[in-house]
Amino acid sequence: MTQIRECGRTIGGGIVVFDIEWDDELPRGPVAWRVTVANDDGSEHVALVHERSDNDFVAQYVEAEGGRQRVAEDATVEEGHVTARFPVKVVGVATQWPVWKAAMVIDGETVSEKVLPST
Repeated sequence: MTQIRECGRTIGGGIVVFDIEWDDELPRGPVAWRVTVANDDGSEHVALVHERSDNDFVAQYVEAEGGRQRVAEDATVEEGHVTARFPVKVVGVATQWPVWKAAMVIDGETVSEKVLPST
């Protein structure tokens, strides 16, 4: 079963970057790597998402209560590893929020989650 092995984040130079490493091969079909960022009390969330299907790019976006804002594809996906980059201006104040959680979603089902370490 696919499991997140390591994950991390970096903010600088006008971009927010997340890295996720996983064990096992990905199945064919839709896969999304999602990092959800929450404020202190969990009342607000922003998600950074990179989606692929059969290894082809589908979408990259920032999702919040106000909707979904697509961003240009800016990710490197290799065997067992993804690095996705998002503009700070789109992520906004969420860059300062304390709770960051990575998830892998395969065919619409969350198969693995892991809290990103604080930086």
